[in-house]
Amino acid sequence: MTEISPVFISYKNIKMPRPLMILCIMLVGLIIMSALILMYVPWVQTSHGMGRIVSLAPNGKVQFIHALVKGRIHKWHIRDGSIVKKGDVIAEIVDNDPLFLDRLQAQKNSFTAAKNAAGIATETALTNVHRQEQLHKQGLAARKDVENARIKYESWLAKLAEAESKVASAEVMLSRQTRQKIIAPQDGQILNTFAGDTATLVKEGDVLAEFLPVNLDIGIALDIAGMDIPLVRLGQKVRLRFDGWPAMQFSGWPTTSVGTFGGVVSIIDPAISPTGKFRVIISKPKDEYWPPEKLLRVGVRVQGWILLETVSLGYEIWRQLNGFPPEFPVNTTNN
Repeated sequence: MTEISPVFISYKNIKMPRPLMILCIMLVGLIIMSALILMYVPWVQTSHGMGRIVSLAPNGKVQFIHALVKGRIHKWHIRDGSIVKKGDVIAEIVDNDPLFLDRLQAQKNSFTAAKNAAGIATETALTNVHRQEQLHKQGLAARKDVENARIKYESWLAKLAEAESKVASAEVMLSRQTRQKIIAPQDGQILNTFAGDTATLVKEGDVLAEFLPVNLDIGIALDIAGMDIPLVRLGQKVRLRFDGWPAMQFSGWPTTSVGTFGGVVSIIDPAISPTGKFRVIISKPKDEYWPPEKLLRVGVRVQGWILLETVSLGYEIWRQLNGFPPEFPVNTTNN
């Protein structure tokens, strides 16, 4: 019988501890399970962007209320934060000369009287032209008399046109000076007032107040990096988190997110914005719920995740480690 070397006898007598064996089995199982998870668990790629709530309608943005005429602030009818209706008086402006309107009215009356007189004289001159032409046909008036009558008629026509022009200018001036009540263009709220008290002089076009309309058509303007913008398409779904609303967003599993709101891509800017990114406008779908508009104020910050393609978890980890862009969609139209 062959003798066994003492080294192998010692190795044969070594027994692996049971806890270590269990640990090895668990590690092997964990490796297999991790590989299966990385291969088969789906992950929704997203393009993350920061943005703000904006008003989409031109008449729904923040507006500046200007002075229509020069003068002095006579009375304020509002203050910061006041709610106004369309047509409500915001401020009254008076001219530095308290008799300026009276003098304008008197000037207009004078021009009107001159126009009426020129009109009567023009009609008389036209009648004289007809009379001189009739007398000329009968041989009772010279040709020179007819021509003088026509010249006089043309002269009065010019004076009548000049008088009408002066009346029109006076009416425009008077109309502009009577528009000294600054009114609200639509329902909204006064954000700030920029002029002072009754001693403040304003010029035509000076900003008096900052105004924000109500019933805004709001949307979300997200800034998306240039590496992701080729992957964004019109109609893509978006998950949104508004500042002030508690939420938990799982980027790869949007269905498990809590406290986020749905949106859809409606506009993609073709040119880069001053921030160095591309602006993407997100609108509210009809079947989604957003907080009330009175709580979603214009300018509130928003985080958005545009939902892209679905890939495996392992591919997404590999992509993130290598800094590659998300998966490009295979079947899509060029929007």
